Amino acid sequence: MAGLNGLINIARDALTAQSYGLGVAGQNVSNANTPLYVRREANIETRAFSGQSTGSVSANGIRRAVDAYADRRFFEANSHSGSAKQYDSELQQIETLFNDLGGTGLGSSLDAIFKSFQQLAARPNDTTVRAEVLDKVDVFTTRARQIGDTLSTQMTEMLARARDIAAEANGRASEIAQLNARIVEARQSGQDAADLIDQRNSKLLGFSELVDVRTIEGADGAIMVQSSGTMLIEGSSARTLSVSLDSAGKLQVLASRAGGAQPETDITAGLSGGKLAGIKQARDKALFDVSDRFNKFVFDVATAVNAQHQQGVGLDGSTGLNIFDVGTSYEGAARAVKISEDIFGRPQALGASLDATNLPGGSDNAVLLGKLADVTNVFGNTRTTSQAYGDLVGEIGTARASAKAEVELRGNIFQQAQTTRDSASGVNLDEEMVSLQRYQRAYEAAGKVITTVDGLLEELMAKVGR
Repeated sequence: MAGLNGLINIARDALTAQSYGLGVAGQNVSNANTPLYVRREANIETRAFSGQSTGSVSANGIRRAVDAYADRRFFEANSHSGSAKQYDSELQQIETLFNDLGGTGLGSSLDAIFKSFQQLAARPNDTTVRAEVLDKVDVFTTRARQIGDTLSTQMTEMLARARDIAAEANGRASEIAQLNARIVEARQSGQDAADLIDQRNSKLLGFSELVDVRTIEGADGAIMVQSSGTMLIEGSSARTLSVSLDSAGKLQVLASRAGGAQPETDITAGLSGGKLAGIKQARDKALFDVSDRFNKFVFDVATAVNAQHQQGVGLDGSTGLNIFDVGTSYEGAARAVKISEDIFGRPQALGASLDATNLPGGSDNAVLLGKLADVTNVFGNTRTTSQAYGDLVGEIGTARASAKAEVELRGNIFQQAQTTRDSASGVNLDEEMVSLQRYQRAYEAAGKVITTVDGLLEELMAKVGR
């Protein structure tokens, strides 16, 4: 056992160790509300003293209270939550285009055309009614073009947003790679890298919101980050993401190494999380489908109306005329449709009658035009105009409802993952208060040892001096 001088040295070591523990507990308390801060634990161990196997104590750095599995699940949940939110946000913009209650839909203008045909049937020689028909046709075509143009604009804007997200992801990846290098350097030099690791986790959280991530920590402290089945970050190097369009006009995401030493890797098919995946799903699936069906809808309606109107005879004796100019293919029909040059500014050319001998009072063709609303002439002659438009709006509404439910589900999963992570790594102030008191009492006790030994030494010196 140590003598009185040895006891002083042991007490000195105890003071150092307990004050170190106080410092660690104080750091935890001060960072209780710091995002992604991982609780530290003082690594206090016994150590040999003066040739003995035990006897003293030392503070040998800290331990981070981290659960690797909880961390991985947390970042993965954030990726899926980010994807769901972005997808829902993009669908909301699409849904807005077909909101008839908000005055942005097409249904009311389509109904107005067929009602104007019915009014024409009732008063075929009324020039005011005929002008009203042309006006309703013009309103419908204008609204169809607006929707078609906006859908096309959204395609372009989503591509731009995808590129912005890729650029942001590249910046985050570069920062993570740089922190990897600093963490490895700190560990190799025997320094504590806990704060650097927390900084890296903060960057990784932002990165995981943009793309899906899978993390693997190496023995040197650096992490490897995999996304879409491809390693994007390895040690101090990071791949660069770029977004372009493939031959079908859909998003293509490529990952390349610095300097272009190796061929680019196409990671598009593997995208499963993050905002980038949400945009791709919204653009290349939902928006493409809506645009395609809307073009077919406009083309089928215009073609059916033209076919019937061509059978009629106008007040001026003209026949075989179109009401709509829409082209010969449904592709791009919504952006191209307009009131036909055949009747533009010529209300007398509207063919209300099927027979020239019934002019000016004939209205049998106008009756048939009005009844087209109830004929299955859309989507391969399987749906009426109202049914087809209802299907289109309903599909968008169903997709949006599903997207909102997914946002809620993914949000709940993320909250659960965060709770699990916090329970393992977060700061519990009650526990830290207990730790502070424990270290304080141990520190005071070590001080008492020094005071006691000092008193004994004084008494001993006094006796020796007699």
